[in-house]
Parts: sequence; structure tokens; C-alpha cells
Amino acid sequence: MRSTQPASDSVLNRLVAPVRTWIGASFLTLASSCALGTPAIDGVVVNHMDRKPIADAFVIVTWRYVGSDGYGSRSSCRGIEILRSDDQGRYALDAQQLDALVNIVVYKQGYERYNDGRTTRTNEEYERGLRLREMVRFQGAVEKRLEYLKEIGGFLDCQSADIISTVRPLYKALDEEVTSLGGPPVFMKTLGYLERDTKAEENRKRRNSQ
Repeated sequence: MRSTQPASDSVLNRLVAPVRTWIGASFLTLASSCALGTPAIDGVVVNHMDRKPIADAFVIVTWRYVGSDGYGSRSSCRGIEILRSDDQGRYALDAQQLDALVNIVVYKQGYERYNDGRTTRTNEEYERGLRLREMVRFQGAVEKRLEYLKEIGGFLDCQSADIISTVRPLYKALDEEVTSLGGPPVFMKTLGYLERDTKAEENRKRRNSQ
């Protein structure tokens, strides 16, 4: 799948639009898990097939507030942190927002979350799954992989003062995989649009305050 024309703004928006459908049942199908806030976040990323650790994976931690109706239309991303797994596949984060749902997504080029097809877990299995992030090699069509990458990259709605610098390494990695599949490198381009608009807004506020 190769593109000879620049991606339109509408295509860019579709590709990196925030994934609001994560709230509710979608939590069970994406590479994520949710739990009420705990004192710290830690875990290990492994290959499901051989149980070996996966190093240098992106571990994206977001905190989301869900409205009383429980639907994504009343949800908001209140913060984001992006970690990298070490040589043993381990990651750890002390920061926590106790009044929000924790959402953990893991990305590694060429991999996807292992899904055994089950939609229910015992409490013990659920707690263990929060800390053991199992991945498998992706096998499927290019179009399916690009959709998966779109979901991984949907974090620009998160409320973070340094959102641009936070997601930049992840977006560079996503673009590397997208271009390797023959697609246009749209993630960094979209981030550039956000950076431009952010600076323009800062300049406007500066002028108004003078």
C-alpha cells in the first residue's frame, strides 16, 4: 500500500484522532487495561510465545475520567506518561491520579497485544494481567496494521502541558513503521500542526496581555 499524494487533513485527523471508544466494552479489545488508581504502576512486557522479555517497548499510561453515564462521550484524558521497557521488559511509574481510571497501552514495532478471546477474568487473573503485558508478532493485512497504529497514536486529546514532547518519540516510532508498510508519515506531521497551533495561541495570549 503506497501513497503518491500527500495525506489530506481529513485523512490525518482520522489516523490520529483520539480513541474515545476505549471507554466501556472497547477496553476489552484494544491493547489496554483499566483499574482504579493504585499507589504505583509497574509491570513487565513479554512475548507470549516464548515468555522472553520485550525490551524498549513504549508503555503508554493515561488517566481518564468517565462521566456518570459511563460512556466515552463524557470521558476525558486527564494525563499521560510514556515509558520504555528495560532490557528485562520491566517498567515502573510512581506518578498516579487516584481519582481516574488507569489505561495502559503497549507498543512495539511488529507486535500487537496478545488476546485469547476471553472477555471475563477472575480477580486474580485481572490483577496479574495489569502487570504482565503479553505481546505477539503481528500477522495480518497492512490495512489492519495501519488501523492498529491509528489506535495506538490517539493521545492528542490528553490534558498535558508537555503533550508534544511526551508523544514525540512514540510518534516518530509509529511513523517509522507506517513508512515501512508503504504509508505516509502522518503522525509527526500532525504533531507539527499541533505545535504550530499551540505557538500561535501562546503568541495571541502574549499580545493580548501587553
